[in-house]
Amino acid sequence: MGPFWLAVKHGHEIQTGAVPTLLDAVFFEVGAERAKSVVRLAVDSGYGSGILIAPDLVLTNHHVLFGEPGHESATVMARFGYEQDLSGQRRPYREAPGLPETIDGNEKLDWAIVRLAQPVDFAPALPLRVPSETPKLGERVYLIQHPRGGLKKIAFLHNDIVFADNDILQYLTDSDAGSSGSPVFNEQWEIVALHHAWRRVDTANGSEFRNEGIRIERVIESLRAKGYAS
Repeated sequence: MGPFWLAVKHGHEIQTGAVPTLLDAVFFEVGAERAKSVVRLAVDSGYGSGILIAPDLVLTNHHVLFGEPGHESATVMARFGYEQDLSGQRRPYREAPGLPETIDGNEKLDWAIVRLAQPVDFAPALPLRVPSETPKLGERVYLIQHPRGGLKKIAFLHNDIVFADNDILQYLTDSDAGSSGSPVFNEQWEIVALHHAWRRVDTANGSEFRNEGIRIERVIESLRAKGYAS
């Protein structure tokens, strides 16, 4: 009924799915700006992704910075601008060491923070805020990440939210090893979750692989309780 009605109303044009996919062109410009705040993290146990949430503070997953329970990483290096340029070459990047003694976090909510040795002025901080709207099933979310510790990527296809409750979001957006700690953005480029894991979920049609993030509201609440957010 809906698509047929649209076809009639708009002549030769048609919306082929239940959810509109048209975005303003500025979507890409805003996304490119947000991407500057996403960093590659090198730690004792390997690689992860993170978000610069203040000039000297990076947020990622607990399991990225702590590794084995009770054993926070002895070295942390944040790499900024580690990505491909318009010619297909790697851009020049900047690095900032983290201070291992400042590592703190919440294992249950799988978040952790580390302070950088110096505030950075070559990348914008992305302060955490509660999203303007509650994420809903069928809405699309985008992960900006450093899969396998490589160049920065964005997951852009088959990216529907398929489950949501008060604590987590599950979505079909792709990730890979090293994507832990990535921000999960809605179409307004607001952070709605902190990506942390994949799940295999039983459904009426069998089983389904999903990615999962901790709702950013829960992360903000926990950060506030520890004095890291206002």
